[in-house]
Amino acid sequence: MSGKIPIVHAGATAQEILRQGAEAAQGIVKLACSFFVEDTVIIDMIHKDGVKIGIFALPAD
Repeated sequence: MSGKIPIVHAGATAQEILRQGAEAAQGIVKLACSFFVEDTVIIDMIHKDGVKIGIFALPAD
């Protein structure tokens, strides 16, 4: 990680924030997912925007 947190403008969309965060990581980024509604929204954004973020499942007991 670069150690620099990106400055995101107040009107940034969720997609812009996700993309900037992934780029700032400068390495492998993965989403821990239990497939609740919130997770599926983020997965959809990752897929539609082509952001290189891996996804792995967590058991949801």
